[in-house]
Amino acid sequence: MTIYRALDIFYLLKMGVSPDELINRAFIYAIQKNDQKILKSSFSDSMNSLATVLGANQSHLQGGKRLYLDDLIECP
Repeated sequence: MTIYRALDIFYLLKMGVSPDELINRAFIYAIQKNDQKILKSSFSDSMNSLATVLGANQSHLQGGKRLYLDDLIECP
């Protein structure tokens, strides 16, 4: 997997590569290399953000039921 320089990123965006795909590639690369410095947020912060979004979606599906992040995040 390749990490792109800023100029490469602008080129890829211009060529139609979605920003989401670039973000996903960077995240996967950081996990493979076990290097959080590649990302602007830590893995932990990213998991909290993901839990928040998934919790909001689940709450909506359950008619607005209150959910707690601690119940959505399983820590090893």
